Amino acid sequence: MDEMRWLSDELRRSAAGYDWAVRQVPKDRLDLIPPAGLGEWSTLRHVYHLVWYEREIALPTMRLWLDGPPFTEEGLDEEAAWTADRASVEPQAWLRTFAAGRDEQRVLLAGSTPPHGQGCERPAGARCRSAGS
Repeated sequence: MDEMRWLSDELRRSAAGYDWAVRQVPKDRLDLIPPAGLGEWSTLRHVYHLVWYEREIALPTMRLWLDGPPFTEEGLDEEAAWTADRASVEPQAWLRTFAAGRDEQRVLLAGSTPPHGQGCERPAGARCRSAGS
């Protein structure tokens, strides 16, 4: 199994699935906090979190793995960013930004090679976990 291809496809599929799920929420409910016991964030806050995390943590980490510039999480404050950006968060635009970030991850992934040129490392006789297992 080609793990790099699987991961690239999974990045694309999961972004499409997330986009679909968010679009199922009626527009007038996107910024509502769910009932007690079902979480503390609105759908809009979740969308913001994914965009912020992938922009501030995931992509810089992937670039670092590929000998990109060092980065630090020091000074990052998602809550402060959310407070500052909240009024400008438009769901469809943020979903497009999320998809674009995933596309960038896929491009970075395409330019990398698996460790030891194999994909997953395993002891003799062991099998790598596949997408179906």
